[in-house]
This record gives sequence, C-alpha cells and structure tokens, in this order.
Amino acid sequence: MKTGRYSLKDLLTHNEIDQLVIPELQRDYVWEEEQVNRVWESLMKRWNKKTKADLSVNVNGNNLTNNTILQHLQQVYTTLQFKQKMGFIYAYHDKQLPGQFFLIDGQQRITTFYLLLLVLYTKAEKKDAFSKLYYDNKFPKVDYKVRESAYEFMRLFIEDTLKGKDYKQNKDFFEIEYTNDITVQNLRNNFDFLEKQLVAFSNDQLVDLIDFVENYVEFNYFDTQLSAQGERLYLYMNSRGYHLSHQEKLRANLIEKCSKEDKKEAGALWEEWQDFFFEYKFSNENADQGFELFLYYASVLKQYLEGNFDREIEFQTEKLKTYEIDNLDIIFLSKAFSALKKVLIEIENPSRFIEDFFTKSLKTLNLRIRVLPLWFWYLNGNLNAQTINDKELYLFRNFLINYSHTREVADEPTVRLDQILEGISKSEKYDVVGILNDLQIPRKEHEINKINYIKDSPVESINHPIEEVYFDEKLNKFLEGRTDILFKLIYFNLDSDFPKDKANNVINILGILFHDLRSKMLRKYILSYFDYSTHTGNSAGKEKWALMPDSRAWLNTVVNNDGFLDIIKDWETKQYTSVKDAYKDRLALFNDEQDWRYYFIKFISVLEHTQSNQFIWSDNFFDIKLLNNINPSQWDVYLVTKIFIEISKTESISFNNFGDSIAYTDLVLENNEVVTKFVDTDRLCIDIVYEKQGKWAIDIFYKKDEMLNLRNFAVANSYNEWKEGYFIKYRNSNCYNYEMNKSLKENLEQLNKLIMDLIFNLKNENLIPEYKS
Repeated sequence: MKTGRYSLKDLLTHNEIDQLVIPELQRDYVWEEEQVNRVWESLMKRWNKKTKADLSVNVNGNNLTNNTILQHLQQVYTTLQFKQKMGFIYAYHDKQLPGQFFLIDGQQRITTFYLLLLVLYTKAEKKDAFSKLYYDNKFPKVDYKVRESAYEFMRLFIEDTLKGKDYKQNKDFFEIEYTNDITVQNLRNNFDFLEKQLVAFSNDQLVDLIDFVENYVEFNYFDTQLSAQGERLYLYMNSRGYHLSHQEKLRANLIEKCSKEDKKEAGALWEEWQDFFFEYKFSNENADQGFELFLYYASVLKQYLEGNFDREIEFQTEKLKTYEIDNLDIIFLSKAFSALKKVLIEIENPSRFIEDFFTKSLKTLNLRIRVLPLWFWYLNGNLNAQTINDKELYLFRNFLINYSHTREVADEPTVRLDQILEGISKSEKYDVVGILNDLQIPRKEHEINKINYIKDSPVESINHPIEEVYFDEKLNKFLEGRTDILFKLIYFNLDSDFPKDKANNVINILGILFHDLRSKMLRKYILSYFDYSTHTGNSAGKEKWALMPDSRAWLNTVVNNDGFLDIIKDWETKQYTSVKDAYKDRLALFNDEQDWRYYFIKFISVLEHTQSNQFIWSDNFFDIKLLNNINPSQWDVYLVTKIFIEISKTESISFNNFGDSIAYTDLVLENNEVVTKFVDTDRLCIDIVYEKQGKWAIDIFYKKDEMLNLRNFAVANSYNEWKEGYFIKYRNSNCYNYEMNKSLKENLEQLNKLIMDLIFNLKNENLIPEYKS
C-alpha cells in the first residue's frame, strides 16, 4: 500500500489491507479516558461546524446541471473544508504475509477510532454493515497481538457486542486474567466512555457522525515496505526490542551456560525443538507461537517445582523474559520437552486435543487444566526417576478433560489449576487415584469410583465407552463435567456394564431438549412436570421467583431434579423428536386450573410477557405479578391481566406505567361498531383495575389526546358526567369479587362478560365517541 493521505474508511478497507496488526513488539493500548476525551472533544468541535455545501458550478459559462457530478463536487468540497487531520501512522508489511500491515506508530489513535466505529454502528443498529466493512469473516480490521489475552478478547468482545450480548457473561471471559491485561482494560473502559457520549444522539445524528468519522477523519500513512526496514525503524523509535530477538538471546544464553563439549548438542536440541513446533504449527503462521508457548509454560512449571510460583509472570511479559534468561537451562528444557511430547504425541490423543494446545490460547479457553497438570505430572515423575505408564496417563487426561468443564460457585479456572499443580508437586504418588486422593476437588468420591471402574474393566481404558463421554465437547459444556448426573439419568451406578446405547440415547434427548436454553416453550414444558421455580429475592414486600433466568442453573435445578427422570422416560417411550411435539402432549394432560402453573403452561402470552422469566408470588395464585423489563422502574403487571387478553381474544390492551395493576383499552364507534383505537382522537378509555387481592374495579375515562395520566383525572359521580375540556373518571369500585370456588379462568370469563355488558350499555347511551377517519 502506497504512502499517502487516507480517510479512516479508505485506510481500513483498502484492498491491500486485510488487517492492521499491533504486533507483539508493540506496547499495550494505554490510552485512558483523558486521552480519548481529548480526541472526542476535538472531533465534536469539527463535526458541529460541518455544514452541507451548496455549490453552483459554472462550466464554460453554463451552470453544471449533472446532479451526480455536482453532488460529488459538493462532497469533496465539504470534506476538504471540514476534515479532521489525525497525523502520521507508520506500518510495515512482510511479503510472506500479504494483507497484514504491522503498526509501529499510531496504534493508540487507530484503536480508539476503531472502537468509536464499533460504538457508532452498534448504536445506529448497523451491526451487519460493521461486520461487512470492519469485521469480515470474524477478522477485526484492527488486531492485537501484543498479548494472547488481548488477541482473544478483541474477538470475544466484538463478536458479543455485534450480537447484542453481554461479553462478561461469555463462558470464555475470565475477569481475573483480563483485569490484569492493560490493553483489555482500556479497550473495555474506552468503549464504555464513548458509548456514554452517544446516549442523547438521534439515529440520524449517529448516521451522520458515522459518515464524518469514516470520510472526514484523515491519516497520513507511511509504509516502511519491508519487514526488516520496519524492525529497524521500530528499534530506532522504541528501545524495547523486537519479539524474536528474545528467542535468539535466550538461545545464546542457554548455550553459553553449557560446558564446551555440550554446546554443540544444546544447539542441536534447540533446532530439534524448532523443527517440532514447525511440524505441529497447524494453522499458525510459523513455529514461533508453539515454541513461545512451550518456553512460557516450561517457566511456569519450573516455578511450581521450585515452590515459588509468581502469578505476575503470567501477565508481565518482560518479567517472564527475565525469568527465562536467568533460570532456564538446556537440561530442564530437554526434560520438559520430552514430557510434553509424551503427553501430546506419544500417547494416543484425538487430533483436536493436540491442535488446541498449539493453536488456542490456554489462558482464555481453559485448556490449561487439560494439559498442564498432565504435562507437569509426567515431568515431575521423570525428574524423580519414576515411571508413569500410559494407562495412568490416559485416566488422568480423561479426568482433566472432564474437570475442565466443572464450574462451581465463585470458582475460577486459575484457582483450580493452582490446586491441582500444587497437589501434584507435593504428592509422591504416581497413580491417578493416589493423586486424586490428595486433591481437594468436588465430587471426589464419584471421580475416584469412576476411575477404579475403568481400571477394573476388561475393556482397555483407551477404548472404554465412557471415554466417548469425556470427548463430547458440547455435552460436557452443558453437563459441566457432571457425569454423576448423566449416570443418574441412565440408571448406571458403576456396578454393571456401562449401558452405551442407553447413554447415547439420553445424550441425544438432552441435545434436543436443551438446544435453545432461552426457549419459553422449554420452560413451560418442564413446568408441566415439576415446579423448578427458584427464589431470587423480594419485591414490594413479596417474594420474587424465577423460571430459569440463568442458563447455568438448568443443570442442577432441572436436569438433576428427580422429576426430570419422568421426562426422560416419556421421551424414550414416545420417541419424541422435538420439544414442540412433547409440549403438545403435556398441554392435553395438564388441566388443574387451581394450580398456578396451569396459567403459565396453557396461556401463551403469560410467560412470553415475562422477558426475564421472573414473577412476584403472593399468598394466592390469582395474585401473581409478572416481571417485564420494558420499563425497569414500573415493570410489575398482574397475571390476571395477561390472561384477560386470552379470555377476551384481543391483544388491544396496553399496560399503564403509572400503576402496576392497570391494563386499559381505548374504544370508539366506527360504522356503529365498538372498536379499539389507540389514536389521538376523542375516545372512551376503560381500565381494568386490580384493587387488592381478589377484588376488581373498572375505571371509565373520556380521553381527548394521546396521554393518559391517572393522577390528573377529576372524579365523576356517574359516567355520564363528561365535561368538555376536562378529564373525568368514573370508577365502578369493587365491581367483581374473585370467587374461590371457581378457577381463575372461570372468574376471568365472568369479569370479561361484565366488561362487555358495560361497553354495550355505554354504546346504547351514546357515550362512546364516534371515530371519523
């Protein structure tokens, strides 16, 4: 890409540029709110001055009439007049890596504007356009490689933001690790800051600002062309040094520590390791990532062996490099390499297990728990002249894979990893059961019994059918490693042959049932078997309950419930293929109208209204409030009001934000028929008021405009006291009392009839305004 002046959009979408990469040699993204605010204020000052040009162009004495040319000239003129210059940026590219341009100066500005584009496109509901322009094929146009956690977070953050999800709820988001990453923290904080600046912007303003940022913000781009030139320029500008130089420095230092006769062998070992990581580079660009990972975790494991692990090493690159130079030696690295090669390559592993180690970030994907303890255990054995056989390695690997999915309350993967590594370093046992006996892990007895079952089985552990369960990634994410729950569902208690066919059938059922954890139908279906509502606090003095607001709660609250066994039995007997078909069968069977669940299960609108799946429970089931987050400050609406919609067969009812016990409908006469019209015209308004437990009232208003403010109505003695220019309210208080001997449905049908009779009387007395279109 040629050196020159480029708008931000032209720079990021240039056909030669796939990505602007902030390489590992660069510093972190260190801009904070103060620096971002200065750029924002400068940008706003320029944007507010921008006005549309109104040009009149004369060509050879004649006015230009070609609108296309004229509009283009007007755009060019406006851009030249109001463009925002953002200075120079420097980058280099390697001919072997086409499309990737490595920034060596300008990363703070480019990153900030990339964040601003993400905020603008998200707020303007143009997420697809952003993906197409700046996140094509899930490759961010501005990519961080200063640290693996920043690299992974960039994708996680953009992906969830474009999907409208909270990235902090993502399974791959680990607060502790990201809190210690300067780049990640500033990306998060600056995005939030920019988002706050746009709160009051209209959609038209957002669209106009997108155009301004893309086409009026200008950079002077300088391409240093060749990789080597780029490195020299960087070394001139920044004395921290280039990333690969550390490997060379470490190599020289390691060889220097060797005796004269061992130096040649040390150099040959280094070349062997490089060849190995090149052979297993998979999708990596070269062998460096795998090699760096090896050196990194060799340093971590050495510290555990020495009993002085420094957690800051994990987040401070320079400190880690210093440790590697001062403490690593060829003998230890040789043993560490042999141990890693053994547990990854020399025992039979699924290809995915091997590839993940070399290509994924062990920090953010929780793969550390699967590999590091296994590597450490075998390394520790070698260093202590102990032999660990392959079967034990298989068993420990399978336990670790299972354990990597385990999630406990307030549990962090780093804490569990520390516990395992510390337990191994203190243990003198070299069998899996012995190791597990020394560890503090959840459901220890089950895990030990399971391993003993496999060890005692005539089937080899590497081919054991339980192993298939370990490697079912999707299943284990849902089960969170809880094979004890799966065994319960298939009635397996480790005293008979493993029922492989039954297990596969149950796993298939779980996959269909929980395909969509947000499904309202799924919630209603399971509710028809047993009450799984959970207490979540209090509201207005009453208890607040939820029907699975958190997807993590499904496993323990529902699947581990004894009543769930009945669901499995029904699916096995009736061979359902969808939740919809199973739900239809349960609808026909569930007919207890005195059970509060009946109304959640039978009436579509009830649970659909509870966006948060929460409700307020009072003493009687007819006094239940559904929690809806349309308006966070006034979000309680009575269950009976929602059911009234079902009974009256109309959805022309609105919920009033001035009180949580009101639902109203507006009525006019049109062609001598009473119809619902939510329009700005004279009309009658009827409110259904739930006064107190089991008692109903009806309010009648005469409305003259769009607004309905319940607190500003004068009270009439009868509903024919309408006065011109006033809002008059007539209340028929205590018009209906709930009859306990009847179902909620029957009571509401009676209330519905009462309201319909009232509407008929109002029509006959000519009190309903006539609507004229």
